Parts: sequence; C-alpha cells; structure tokens
Amino acid sequence: GTWLNDGQRKLAGSACLGCQRVSPDSAAKTSPDAQPARPAGCSRAPAPAGNLRRIARRVLIVLVLGGAPLARAAGLPPAVSQALREAGIPERSVALFLQAVDGGPALLSHNARQAMNPASVMKLLTTYAGLELLGPAHTWRSEALADTSPASGRLDGNLYLRGSGDPKLGLEQFWLLLRQLRGRGLSEIGGDLVLDRSAFALPPHDPGEFDNEPLRPYNAGPDALLPDIVELRAFGEAWPVEYRVSSASGCQARLAGGMLVVVGDIDDGEACLAALSRWLDRVARERLLPLLADVAAEVGLGYESARVRHVRSRWGSCSAKRTISLNRALVFMPPHLVGALMLHELAHTLVMNHSPKFHATLATLDPCAEEHRRQLKDAGRFLPPWAEL
Repeated sequence: GTWLNDGQRKLAGSACLGCQRVSPDSAAKTSPDAQPARPAGCSRAPAPAGNLRRIARRVLIVLVLGGAPLARAAGLPPAVSQALREAGIPERSVALFLQAVDGGPALLSHNARQAMNPASVMKLLTTYAGLELLGPAHTWRSEALADTSPASGRLDGNLYLRGSGDPKLGLEQFWLLLRQLRGRGLSEIGGDLVLDRSAFALPPHDPGEFDNEPLRPYNAGPDALLPDIVELRAFGEAWPVEYRVSSASGCQARLAGGMLVVVGDIDDGEACLAALSRWLDRVARERLLPLLADVAAEVGLGYESARVRHVRSRWGSCSAKRTISLNRALVFMPPHLVGALMLHELAHTLVMNHSPKFHATLATLDPCAEEHRRQLKDAGRFLPPWAEL
C-alpha cells in the first residue's frame, strides 16, 4: 500500500468502488417530494395526493404522446387542464416551459415568467454546477484505510471507510469492497469500523427545519458518505435504505418514515437481497399497472389483462390474448421510456407482429417511437445490480 498524508495506509488500492459519472440523475440526490413527478414549477396547493398523482400521469402521457402537435399548442393541453380542474388547482398556480434540449422555440409555455416555488426545477442548477465545476467525467472514490497492515488475516486497529460524496454508494458496492479486502488477506478486524465523512466541510444541518419531516428523502443534507438509496425514476422517488437487526429469521423490506427499511438478519446478504426483490415485485405491481391503465385510456385502447414479471429477456410483451406483461425493472427507468414501452405494447393489441403496419400504428401513438426504441436498447444501465439477480 501507499502511505497517505494523514498517516493511514490504503488497503483497497486505488480501486474506484461505486464511482458514477456526473449526470442529471446523480447530481441531484433525490426528488424534492418523493412523489410521482409533478409539472415543472407547480406551486403547492391543497389537493389530495391521488389527484396530484393523476395530474403527474396526465403530464407524462401528454409529453410522451405530444410530438409535433404539442409544438402548436397555445395553452395547456386539454388533458392537463382537466386534471388540474379535477384536483381543484387553478391554472394560474402552475408554470410549464417545454423546449428541446438543443434549443429552438418553446414547444409549450404557460406562465413561464411568473414567479413560482421552483420544486424540481432547482435540479437544473445543481446539475449545471456539477457539470461546470467537476466536469462530465468526474468520479467519486470510496476508500478503505487502516493505521497498520493486517497480519495473518487480522487487522489490529481500526478500519476507516472514507467517502467523497458518491451519490450511488449502495449495499452492493460495500459487498464488493468486502470481497476486495478479503482478497487482500483481511478476514478479521480487531478495532472499529470508522466512517470518515470529513471530505465535505459543511455547516450544521437540521433535516427537520423545512417541514418537520426529518426522515423524508428530500430533507437529507449533503454528505461525503451517503447511505444506500433505491431510486424509482419512473415515479420521481428516491428512498434511503436503512438496515435494522432483529431476531426474526430472514428479512423483510417495507417503507416506513420516509425510508425503505430492511429488518431481520441483515448479516445474511442473500436474505437482504430476497427481501428487496419481494418489495420490488410488490411496488412494481402497485405502480405500473395503474399507470398502464391510464396510458391505455388516454389513447383509447384496451387489453384483456396485465401483469408485472421479473424477467431478463425483454421489457414488455403482449400475447395473442391481449395480455400485457411488464418487466418490474421499468420502475427504475425515466418516465418517458416507461410511457413509450407501454405504448409499444398497447400497439400490439391492434397489430401483433412488427410489420410496417405495426410501426405505422405505433407512430400514430408515439411520434418519437424510433428514438425511444434506441434508448430502450441501452436502458439496462438504469438498473441497480441487485435488481437483476
């Protein structure tokens, strides 16, 4: 190993564990509301959570289906206006601005110059700052260090885990770190495991100051050693994961207090993975099936039944009996790809093959179908490793 300037010795070499590129997904830690994404710049108004979710779905569907007709829209799309009326939110309380990422005229502008609670729009500032200050190729390093070298497999002293702000440091990265340490001959730690979070010089942070909800993901402060996070991009949610020991056999995963809590024999990695997998099956069914129904209603198509499965071969399918199957991993994908995949399978209720007639039918539902198809080919990058097991 190499001696560092603080007198600690590297054990894990210079391996970059869990390093991530700066991106719009990773530069902004969590969704401000941990709720399905709402219209950009939407000010808070007293409305039931179910209504807000319906508005978010309408906006998602309109953005997926809009294409060229959206560019000519003078005001809010009718479906969005209707959803706002149903929720009791006046249009003056909502601001929207839609523009191609490479510039050009606004595709949709509504109260764009009116001051609003910025909500998730603030992520643009943190993303821009990350790209400007760190660069698009920046990576974070998480290091294991010790005061002395291990002897005969035993470290007589503390093991230090030093973070540098990796926003995607997860349980699987810790397991890989353990594997590396064991490969270097370390099997027993005589001292303590010390979490070194000194990379960030931060003022005191009160997570409950904003709304007295200190355990909500959006109230988490910056930290050089972040906890594990499960990010459901399809619904704009990011759940910190907390592992709690109990005497019960096996493990269970559930949402509690703004966190995803895994309870049980947490030393059993396989049991933890199994608990997370069962939770993922459940949340995917609860979220994806209602969204599919909403998308189908918007385009006026029907299907006999729908199910969510854990498969590795495809993101979705539609049988001859018009049964639509969705991959549970869709919850990890961006909303526009989830909507595009659902439209693809709904198009199969009209044309079962991939003939020119099918592609013509799909184009009427999704004008950007070809671009979405190309993006779906690379969508596996959104999946965390544990979700593929």
